[in-house]
Amino acid sequence: MIINSEDTPLVTQTSSEKSKHKKIVFEIAIALLAILNGTLFFAIAAEGKNSLSRTLHEKNKAIDEFSIFSNVICAISYAAFFRSALKNIHLRPNNPAALTFCLFAPFAASAYCSSGIEGAKSLSLSSTIANTTGVALFLLRILNCVDGANRFPDQLKSMRDTWRNAYQSKNYAECMRLISAITITSAYCIASTDAFFYSTETLLRFAQCPIETAARVACYVACALGVIGTLPLSLYWTHRGILEVTNNKPIKTNSLDPSIAARDRYTLIAMLITLFTITGTLGAASNKKCAIFCSLGAWTAYISIPASMLYAVFSGIPGISNTLRDLFSRKEAAHTIPSENLTLQTQP
Repeated sequence: MIINSEDTPLVTQTSSEKSKHKKIVFEIAIALLAILNGTLFFAIAAEGKNSLSRTLHEKNKAIDEFSIFSNVICAISYAAFFRSALKNIHLRPNNPAALTFCLFAPFAASAYCSSGIEGAKSLSLSSTIANTTGVALFLLRILNCVDGANRFPDQLKSMRDTWRNAYQSKNYAECMRLISAITITSAYCIASTDAFFYSTETLLRFAQCPIETAARVACYVACALGVIGTLPLSLYWTHRGILEVTNNKPIKTNSLDPSIAARDRYTLIAMLITLFTITGTLGAASNKKCAIFCSLGAWTAYISIPASMLYAVFSGIPGISNTLRDLFSRKEAAHTIPSENLTLQTQP
């Protein structure tokens, strides 16, 4: 039997080309899905602008023009966040705790349904398009919530160990990071209760369930489950953002998590961008009808708006900064000549 050794490089090259082709297709698919989700998120940002106008009891041309710019930044930022999440997404639970949190994911994602619908209607879109937008945002949000639920048990263990070590070593800076992340997340989740309630009511109406006493009780139960389900994703990204902003060196994490980057110019750029994304986070946590939190009075705005601002900044930094690093590192690599391709020539 004669083996032609010259065929081996061709087989290797073909396999390498297939792998490269699959990677390109995967990157394109992620980019398209992120662009779609970011475009749909414009509706939620529009609802955030409406919520801000209702709270301030003021509406003028300057606010409208700024809101349009802010809504565009929100859409781009959310697309970057979604792309970053998809590149390292984990949809399969690794333990019973992760599976338990995954069960809450649909309830947590439901907040995007009513916010997306109301925002789309405010953009003068038809009811059919508005309903489709809300449902699409809800389904895509489930991916993020499941990913956050799968990461949360390890993140919770890491935070517990970090808290214990910080307390024993009197590392007050780390204690403040943890307290800040928990406080911001809790306030944002509580402020989102109205969105959970009316999203559940909307989904029940789509399923042609009569909104009676039993259905109303179901809305309250779903609201509580939504708060529990939102906690993992919100706490995870808020904590990551605070760590990145306040650390001067990278932090290695477990196998599920990419390492937390050190604070650099991309972190600062991302922070400036996220300052304009308050309408997105506020829109996801608000509803023009009051059922639970905002029914307590106008003072609730002093909690929901600051919580939305802080959550917008810290949760948005990791996704945007990682996207900027990937983008500019590729450009730098494209302009760099590998050392093995350099040859030294001497003049005769």
